[in-house]
Amino acid sequence: VREKECQKRHKSKIVVFTNSSKAAKTLATTLDSRKMVTYSRGIGRRVESKDIGVCHEDLSPEEQHELCRKFRSGKYHTFVTTDVAGKPLLERSDIISTVINYDFPTDMSIYHDRVRYANTTTGTVLNFFTESKSNLLLAPQFSALLQGANQEVPEQLREVAKMFSASP
Repeated sequence: VREKECQKRHKSKIVVFTNSSKAAKTLATTLDSRKMVTYSRGIGRRVESKDIGVCHEDLSPEEQHELCRKFRSGKYHTFVTTDVAGKPLLERSDIISTVINYDFPTDMSIYHDRVRYANTTTGTVLNFFTESKSNLLLAPQFSALLQGANQEVPEQLREVAKMFSASP
């Protein structure tokens, strides 16, 4: 049983969403600068690893599609991306075990799009919900969404949701 769990974890894939190219690059570098995937346009040089891929709008559509293809094929275990650059992932959402919203989306429709990436039967979604103005304004909708899905709503989120649902 333990061996099967290890194999399952090895095959699982994680997608981390950020709201900007700069945040995607910074986060990937922070995770492990030696494992970041980058394309250097002027030199045409590519640095790759087996663990972490990063995809964002500063890359050409061809580079984005290639990185997404490599993620789906198993070259990367963790994939840091922005919403636009990550669109090709929708082709094979069954391979993604965990979606992390490192930057909480600025709109609930984007949140719904991101959540669809996770495997619908066994997937996990982890959200970093900070006290930024855009997040606070979404607190009532996010709280209601979690409640409607029978998910635990943290007490702090409940309180913020009450404050912002009462404001004009």
